[in-house]
Amino acid sequence: MDNQHDPFLDPSPPPRVASWRETAAGILALAPALFIGQLGWVGMKVTDTALLGHVGTHALAAASLSDLWTMASGVLIQGRVLGIFVGNAVGAAKAGTAPWQLAGEWLQVSVAVLGAISCFVMGLWAATGPVLRLTRADAALIPDASYFSLVLMACIPARVLFSQLQQYLSAQRIVKPAAAVALVGLAANLLLGYLLVLGVPTGPSRFGGYGFPACPIVTSAVEWLQLLALAGLFCLCLGYGRQGWPQAVGWCGVSPAFVTKSRVREYLKLYVPAALSIASDFWRMSAVGAFAASLSTLDLAVFTASYRVMWISLVLTGSLTGGVGIKVAQALGASRPHDARRCVVAGLCLACVALAAVAALILAAPRPLAAIFSSDASVLDAFVRARLGLCLATISMNLAVVLEGLLMATGRTRAVLLAGLVGSWAGQVPAVALLVVYWRRSLGAVYYGVAVGYALLCAILALALSRLDWDLLVAEALARANGGEVCRGTAEAPREAQGAQAATVEPRRAPARGAEGGGEEAARQEAEA
Repeated sequence: MDNQHDPFLDPSPPPRVASWRETAAGILALAPALFIGQLGWVGMKVTDTALLGHVGTHALAAASLSDLWTMASGVLIQGRVLGIFVGNAVGAAKAGTAPWQLAGEWLQVSVAVLGAISCFVMGLWAATGPVLRLTRADAALIPDASYFSLVLMACIPARVLFSQLQQYLSAQRIVKPAAAVALVGLAANLLLGYLLVLGVPTGPSRFGGYGFPACPIVTSAVEWLQLLALAGLFCLCLGYGRQGWPQAVGWCGVSPAFVTKSRVREYLKLYVPAALSIASDFWRMSAVGAFAASLSTLDLAVFTASYRVMWISLVLTGSLTGGVGIKVAQALGASRPHDARRCVVAGLCLACVALAAVAALILAAPRPLAAIFSSDASVLDAFVRARLGLCLATISMNLAVVLEGLLMATGRTRAVLLAGLVGSWAGQVPAVALLVVYWRRSLGAVYYGVAVGYALLCAILALALSRLDWDLLVAEALARANGGEVCRGTAEAPREAQGAQAATVEPRRAPARGAEGGGEEAARQEAEA
């Protein structure tokens, strides 16, 4: 082929900077499917809790005891950074400075790294029983809690693979398959759980109704079915994500040659801070929950219900942040810093509008919100009394998570970790302790302390965002887009030389797509955008 017409050697001129309206519309187009995907996972957790609550108090307590350990250790496999690498690679591929197959290569690197971490986490879950005995938990609950963890341990590989495949697709703006699978998984979990856990009366006998032992089995089976649907139906049969997958290499495009030391090192540089940041957030909220539990049983019940309100609102803002992250990663990979910066500002504005609506709902209708989780009049009254503190805590929490997501999308996971550590352990936890001990022992004091800590975190994150060097971010994204091995010196290059260096990178050749459906795949991605 004549090099004059080769898109990888003679890329077309960069597109114009998108308008504010186009940027906001692009984010909003991605948000609904991302919202459904997150809501499906939250819904499965809520379904399991409801089913076990109908089985009995012992079953619910045993599952909750299991969650204390599995959730505390499971955060190690929840650092979601693959989308950054894939998004940078896709953006560079669209700009003609890298081949599409880098997206699939980074997916294989991520699976290899998380596979090793997952083995460690599975070992931790297998040790649930001994660990709970060390904490002096209720001895009557430990056997069932250990059983619950051991069965759920079987779905860790499916959970990790589904998460990585979902990130691989969504970073290419292919978001509908995961949303569809999430809805089907939620429905299957509810139906199978009702049949096998609670059972259905059939005359003098009941069909199913195996109680507590069946619940983790149903959850594990559904997670494996979700993986099979996403990978088998949407990827293998319908061809979603095929354009970014390596062709004619190894076995079906899978090769250990893609998992190099330099790539693993680049991946861990982002993944470790991201995973530790999530872990710090979880442990911090556990400490805050301990202060709420020290007040009274009523305050603990109200705090638990209010935390679910915060969790649901996070699904809304998280979907907006996810859409921003996809567009920012691609813009940086395509050497379009102005578009990336505009996406961050537009996403923050959209999130603020959504949070204003959430705040109005909490202040105007606290009793109906509380009624979703409890019918106890004393819980409803306490919820109403604490509505101002709850509103401040919810808004500051969501805003902090939005700012963390925006900073994370640029690859600054270490800055997110450091800001989180300061905001959590030098701000939020001490603020809650001081207000509860020296001001008044009330749930309002807990909420105000939470809001103070998140306000400090928001200030630190906003400062970090305002000081971003967008040209440097583009250089780093180009390095990731080229497999973490090409353009390695770009980040250290003088500012005036970075643009020329990015433009003269010798790109890796992409295999010809021809009859493999590359054109159809690209058209489908643009339609989903």
